[in-house]
Amino acid sequence: MSSHETDKDVTIPVHDDAREDEQTLIKRIFSALTTSFNPKKNLIATFKRPDNQLKPLDGIRSLGFLWVLLIHSWKALAVGIDPKDVDLQAKLEESHYVNWSAFSRLADKGGYGVDMFFVLSGFLISFILIKERQKNISANDTSTRRVGINIPRFYVRRALRIIPVYWLAIGFATLIGLLLFSKDSFIYESSMNCAYKFWHNVLFLNNVLGTYNTMCLVPSWSIAVEVQMYVISPLIIYLMCLKKILAFIVPFVMIVASCLINLVLAILYDCSSEVAFESDVCKTVLYEKVYTKWSPYLFGMMAAYIYVNYFENKSDQALSERANFYRKISLYCTYGAACVATIIVILVNYDFNNPAFVRWMDYAVARPLFGLITAFVLLNCLVGNLKIINSILSLYVFYPIGQLSYSGYLFQFFVIVFNYSYVINIGWFGVGHGSLFVLNLFNTITTLLICIPIHIFIERPIMNLRW
Repeated sequence: MSSHETDKDVTIPVHDDAREDEQTLIKRIFSALTTSFNPKKNLIATFKRPDNQLKPLDGIRSLGFLWVLLIHSWKALAVGIDPKDVDLQAKLEESHYVNWSAFSRLADKGGYGVDMFFVLSGFLISFILIKERQKNISANDTSTRRVGINIPRFYVRRALRIIPVYWLAIGFATLIGLLLFSKDSFIYESSMNCAYKFWHNVLFLNNVLGTYNTMCLVPSWSIAVEVQMYVISPLIIYLMCLKKILAFIVPFVMIVASCLINLVLAILYDCSSEVAFESDVCKTVLYEKVYTKWSPYLFGMMAAYIYVNYFENKSDQALSERANFYRKISLYCTYGAACVATIIVILVNYDFNNPAFVRWMDYAVARPLFGLITAFVLLNCLVGNLKIINSILSLYVFYPIGQLSYSGYLFQFFVIVFNYSYVINIGWFGVGHGSLFVLNLFNTITTLLICIPIHIFIERPIMNLRW
């Protein structure tokens, strides 16, 4: 056999293998795209809960979304009231600031629903990263180096999850006011903010570069906070996993720092006064900044660390002494935090004749305490405590609501404003509690229905492309 024949025998199979590999890759990409963008499959996945789903998360996510939608349904009532209807406007003003009832307090505290989202985000991100780190370190995966986490992959997955629907909402926010509302409407003004400041949102800096009432797509401040926490989450996880004591010291120091910052800012900007409360000053400096809002996220991270390291996939023998100890501690922490938070909620109200320190207490510790309660309720449900609450949070109806909650959060304000402006006659319904219940139910149903196609054709297909 000649050398030429030998070269021919060797090179032809290599060329065929390369061609086959290329064809296989194309087929795999095509298969992935067709599978990911399969409407029937995505519709089924939206309503069929997987067997390995952490069920209490669905309940917390859904209740947080419904709570946020409640406060927006209440606060946006003024959109549908005729400016000439002075009596109805006076009744609405009274229901917001004077005639406080249990329902009024529940609706007004709807912002706490965002804190529930933060807890879930902190828990899920930490749950994923800790398990990935454990897997890579045990497999001696050198590609992740010392951190044990594939950081570029983490950021790409987060981008695919957050960006598509978010950018769609920004575009929608830009167009809706320009096309459907008059120039003297605040909706038109909001759309103009998006036209000129959309790049703040694209860079996830809208909570830094703008004020609360002038940013594009106001609810998106929480998206910016989450993304900013994603940036530092791998570092926090790395520090938490270095030593067990750091798993609690690092988040604890950050939470205490956040509480102190909130307290100092509340005093400096006199956020206990009615003038400051009515302006967007306190919301801008206290409500939308990452360093004032990371406490719930960090509590979620700690809950995930405890769950993964002490409870998940443990045998009955391994779940004896130490695990039962942590189970009891988590239960006692939940009860203690709930008692303290209940006292604060009872004390804090919008009577500005009360001492200033009452309002400062709300700004400094109320939301971190609520985040602590939410995190430990979640942890207790996952480890077998709080069986009744776990059963409620695990109801099947919460799964599809939870799946639609991200799109719903971004698009709910558009739906509410459109309903109040073009569909519902607020003057006929009135602004009482019964009316608000009916209006909120209508807003909830229409929001979820509108978000189903958004989720099926945009959100879930892109999610399916993550690896």
